[in-house]
Amino acid sequence: MIFNWKIAAATLGVGATCLLALFYIRKIRLEEREKHMKYIAGKARIGGDWELVNTEGRFLS
Repeated sequence: MIFNWKIAAATLGVGATCLLALFYIRKIRLEEREKHMKYIAGKARIGGDWELVNTEGRFLS
């Protein structure tokens, strides 16, 4: 007999476990990417235009 309910249940169990592991790893990678994007968002662009302002809000030259 080729089809067996025990084999079908085991196959579905292994497949579900692999799928859950895949979703868990994807969630961790997305969280780390979001952390990294927040860090990168605060960096200055090197070589771009900039202005120097003192603590009173006046531009310095």
